[in-house]
Amino acid sequence: MIERTLQLSGSMKPEEIRENRRKSIAAERSNLESLLTEIVNNKATVSVTLQKSDQLVEKLRLKLEKDIDDALTDPPIDN
Repeated sequence: MIERTLQLSGSMKPEEIRENRRKSIAAERSNLESLLTEIVNNKATVSVTLQKSDQLVEKLRLKLEKDIDDALTDPPIDN
């Protein structure tokens, strides 16, 4: 593909142009692989954080429901 892409450019040093293009593509690939790795790591971190948040919400919900139930079943205080 590099060969076909560079056929129309016309140069006295086509090997040098092809090599530069290969290096450019390799660098871009490396950058994209690094970005993908970072995204995968961030996804894992977000997933763990979301699980912890869900657990905390469930604990709070249970506590609030208990507090509400207790408040409704306690006899009224006479003044």
